[in-house]
Amino acid sequence: MKLKGAYFYVMTPDPDNTQKVKELLDAWYKEHARTIFSRRLEECYILTKKLNVPFPHIKLRKMSKRWGSCSKSGDILLNTALVKASLYCIDYVIMHELCHLKVHTHNSGYFKLLSKYMPDWEKRKDRLEKNESSLPFFTAINFPALP
Repeated sequence: MKLKGAYFYVMTPDPDNTQKVKELLDAWYKEHARTIFSRRLEECYILTKKLNVPFPHIKLRKMSKRWGSCSKSGDILLNTALVKASLYCIDYVIMHELCHLKVHTHNSGYFKLLSKYMPDWEKRKDRLEKNESSLPFFTAINFPALP
């Protein structure tokens, strides 16, 4: 599996096996997401040191209705499709979840905290919802068989 420009190149002995191609693509996105999200989490965590929360573990999953969630045990779950969004939006989701490590509900205290660490969070959220929420996770492409 390789990404060159805007195209994925999939090398498989059976290119007509769309399930196998989908599995390879899903695995690529998950691996890529883990790298990007880990880097962005480190950057965002540095900004929130005063929260005095332990460094969270990241878990990845394909989700149909959420970009992320946070457990009370300190894990942050991120949607692998989020990797297709801009870093601007990825940072918003990560910061959103980091703030949930301190305040678990969406009350006024939570939004005050989020605004303290990311004053432009509403612009980022709006961009994610309007421009990037329709990013497909998988697009089936039929590849011609190699000779």
